[in-house]
Amino acid sequence: MLRVNRILLIVSFLIMQLHCTNKPNKEDTVVNTTIKDETTSTSDAIKQDKKVVLFFGDSLTAGYGLQEEDAFPALVQDRIDSLGVGYKVVNGGLSGDTSSNGKSRVSWVLQNPVDVFVLALGANDMLRGLNLESTEENLRAILETVQAKNKNTKIIVAGMIAPPNMG
Repeated sequence: MLRVNRILLIVSFLIMQLHCTNKPNKEDTVVNTTIKDETTSTSDAIKQDKKVVLFFGDSLTAGYGLQEEDAFPALVQDRIDSLGVGYKVVNGGLSGDTSSNGKSRVSWVLQNPVDVFVLALGANDMLRGLNLESTEENLRAILETVQAKNKNTKIIVAGMIAPPNMG
């Protein structure tokens, strides 16, 4: 729960900062309606001139075992809605994903513009005892892909502390 509260606080702060400093530019709005599933919400947000916050992670992000509205990206959306700012949260979590899986799918989820990218991968790498250097390389590659796609995308890296017996 502490992790969810920290992420809510960080994302809320970032959104408030972006909302106060950025004015929408209609010339930058691009609509791509050919993408389905998790990025369909991104297309809908673009049509509504909303900024997009993409949570890109594993089962912790996806809300494995929870109702969709109880996953932490949905809780962040509730908080954003309560503030009355125009952001759409997209849950890009996929249960079982490792950093390597994320590296393979990040380009697909970035087919539509993203204003805030929250990277929340690595827990499954730890649980599977994967090489720490490989995990770090994969996470760096994901961040580089996001930046190459749009250098103005704000990035949040949600980390966790590995238990001592897991590295």
